[in-house]
Amino acid sequence: MKQFNGKQILLIIFAVITLNMLCSESPTPPQEQPPGPPQLIGLSLLTFRLPANTPTEVINTSNEGLADLSFALQMFSRAGGKAPLGQHPDWEWKTDSFPYELIVKAKRLNTETVAWELRMDGGENSGSIVLNNWLAADGTTQNDGKSGAFKIYQTATTRIDAEASWTLDDQNVNTIHSETNGKRFDYTGNPDASGNFSVHTTSGQKLFEANWDTSGAGAWAAYDAATGQQTGSGTWSS
Repeated sequence: MKQFNGKQILLIIFAVITLNMLCSESPTPPQEQPPGPPQLIGLSLLTFRLPANTPTEVINTSNEGLADLSFALQMFSRAGGKAPLGQHPDWEWKTDSFPYELIVKAKRLNTETVAWELRMDGGENSGSIVLNNWLAADGTTQNDGKSGAFKIYQTATTRIDAEASWTLDDQNVNTIHSETNGKRFDYTGNPDASGNFSVHTTSGQKLFEANWDTSGAGAWAAYDAATGQQTGSGTWSS
């Protein structure tokens, strides 16, 4: 076995101490900043659009399926325009929308998924329905709001009025599905401004369909809920 003299032992000890000091003084990696408040995509950012010359029959039928989701997202947007309270992962926004206070809550469940709540409170002495922190809508979004699913509740109750979901893919093709009034509405909007939507009963009977091309020209047809026979149709130009 090799023998070390006193000088060699001191050099070894010094080298070990120096190495430890260098390791301990190495810069620590910067801590990641927590993500900021989540964003909820609005209908204005989705690519589903009816052409300018769409007939009234088509507009009214389309609005029936989108009304609840549109209302919820507008209320979310109105409150979300204020400075948020709280911090990651729990966020809260509040704003007045006479005669109610709107309360939006968001919680990051993971890097992709956010849970949302919309509540409404107030109405006293206004002649309106009094809402006591009523849950108006809730659901989750993924991928920065480009996909999500929500439940919208009947006013001042816990009964579901509508369920809706949407996706906006990497090609900006938008799909929306909504169930309300015993019907299912399915919408597709393309980035070239073409699109279509259809309406079925919850049992699958087709009630209505419409489609249009990039120029804005389209066609529609309505069907009897009991027999499936066509009861009306039409076209429109760009």
